[in-house]
Formats: sequence, structure tokens, C-alpha cells
Amino acid sequence: MLGDQVPYDKSLWGALEDPAWRGAAVLSFVWFLHRWKTNVLGCALAAKTLAALDREKLLTIDRFSSVGLFVIGIMALAEASGVAVQSILTVGGVGEIVCVTRLSSSK
Repeated sequence: MLGDQVPYDKSLWGALEDPAWRGAAVLSFVWFLHRWKTNVLGCALAAKTLAALDREKLLTIDRFSSVGLFVIGIMALAEASGVAVQSILTVGGVGEIVCVTRLSSSK
């Protein structure tokens, strides 16, 4: 069994070239990160020794990280589907904002 060669198109790597499989892999990874984040922050919020300010900071981190994961997931899913996200961001002006920010911070 170990000596048998599997053709590339029937292998796992060949299957990952299909956009549906890449999209499923991206969604699974983002879902895993979201569940991990929820569990870690849930355990941190369950601690009774947290001050009210620390609890509010953790809730804020939870909200912002959820939005960030959502945006990263959408961008990764678009890239897996063949949409050039970098081109859209560059044409949309995000590239200019980053360049201007870098130039002004280097002075």
C-alpha cells in the first residue's frame, strides 16, 4: 500500500486546487479561530478576580477580533474563489492610505 503512487489529480493536493475545497478549508480554519477565541475569552471572562475595567477591555477585544476574523475570512474566501482582493484594495485607495501613513510616520 505504501509503494502505490497516487496520481496528483486524485491526491489531497490536487483536490485543494478546486475552489470549493479551498473555500471549505478557509471557512473551517476561520471557524476554528473563532471558536478558539470564544473559548479563551470566555475562560478569561469567567474569572471572578477581574475588575470591571478589565472585563470591559476583554469584551471590546472580543468584539473587534470578531469583526477582524469576519473581514479576514471574507477576504480569504474571495481569494480562494479567484477574486483578486489585493487589486480591489489597491484600486479602492487602501494602498494609498497605507503609503501616506508610512511616509508621514517616517518623517
